[in-house]
Amino acid sequence: MLRTQGEIESWLVARVAREAKISTDEVGPDAPFAKFGLDSIVIVTLVDDLEVEIGAPLDPTVFWEYPTIKELASWLIAEKVTARSV
Repeated sequence: MLRTQGEIESWLVARVAREAKISTDEVGPDAPFAKFGLDSIVIVTLVDDLEVEIGAPLDPTVFWEYPTIKELASWLIAEKVTARSV
């Protein structure tokens, strides 16, 4: 289970790179998800897999509300992972 912002960022970088068929070196934590051309089916799959990894439900819109890996990871730590521990 992902527990830190760094772990979440690393997981997202790897998954975005895999889905976009690019190197992880090409996926920066500050780059917008929109840059990678991920369609809605891929986003839903990422959300489903991320829910399992963090142990909390997510709405697929989080990828639009928090449009970079860093923003999303930060929000997940503050709102989902920390809440899970309480």
